[in-house]
Amino acid sequence: MELTTLARACGKQDVHHLEPEDLVALTVKAAAMARLPLAGTNWIPGLKARRRLVDGRQLRNAWLLPAVGRK
Repeated sequence: MELTTLARACGKQDVHHLEPEDLVALTVKAAAMARLPLAGTNWIPGLKARRRLVDGRQLRNAWLLPAVGRK
């Protein structure tokens, strides 16, 4: 029930319509641990400053590249 309310707050009709771009963190610590943008910004703590996320592919790459050791 609560998750459905959150999905509708994001403008989606169903939980299954949520996308990675809809995820944000509410605290700096949570954003750093989850590698998600801080709510209301494009900033992800721990990533290079001024790096902006434009689409889901960049979000996916920001999560995967550090894990595979790419510089």
